[in-house]
Amino acid sequence: NGMRRDEIGTMALKDSLILELGRSLCTKFGGDQDQFNYIRGKMRQIARLLLELRKNSAAHELHMTDFIRPTKFPAIVEAAKRVAGLNEGSSEYHAPSSALKSGGVVRRLAEIKQAKALERSDPAVAEECVQFLKLCQLKWSNEISSTALRNIADRKRTGVLFVPLTEDVVKLNELLVEQANTLALTVHTDAGAFIDMTQVVLAKVILFNRKRQGEVSKMKVEDYRKKRFAQSSELDLALTEFERSLLK
Repeated sequence: NGMRRDEIGTMALKDSLILELGRSLCTKFGGDQDQFNYIRGKMRQIARLLLELRKNSAAHELHMTDFIRPTKFPAIVEAAKRVAGLNEGSSEYHAPSSALKSGGVVRRLAEIKQAKALERSDPAVAEECVQFLKLCQLKWSNEISSTALRNIADRKRTGVLFVPLTEDVVKLNELLVEQANTLALTVHTDAGAFIDMTQVVLAKVILFNRKRQGEVSKMKVEDYRKKRFAQSSELDLALTEFERSLLK
């Protein structure tokens, strides 16, 4: 559920090995819905790789399981490079993180295929998966990972980090307070004002939490309701002196 029904999504939902990957990840995370977006991302990543592999007319009808074999390893390497946008002239990936992630997901697919082969007592396919994993161990780092890691390191070293000015943060905070005071007059009678107020409160919490929106996104209503049971001393331990002054 939630998978975009584009060409990549359709490919992910039709390939049996990609579906097994999704099922395996759902089992691993115990049905945690917060991880569903991560699972969809992994499935779509492999679907992109499969689409690239199928561009060869001879492989047009092949499925992902047909490529998890030692003889197809060079084709997977080249497809992973194209998906990550490798510039052959400069040896630089457009998306180096995609190149790194592809290796881990491909290995996971080989392990799933190997497990299925062992379950049905098919030693030939199981051994084929073992040899494929051996190739991944021996060649993936040299073929893909080393260049991708170098690209990531170079971008971190040469990248520009923009830090907001203090006066800009103050101005944003004043604007949020002004909007909250204005919305408070109609929030009890106007549904639109209530929705706007929730957005203002969310922005205030993220700003107060030093822009770490990932932590705020994990907050649940039941967590908010538990706040009344917290002792002031516990809150004092969790906040810095500056944060306690802001609360006043």
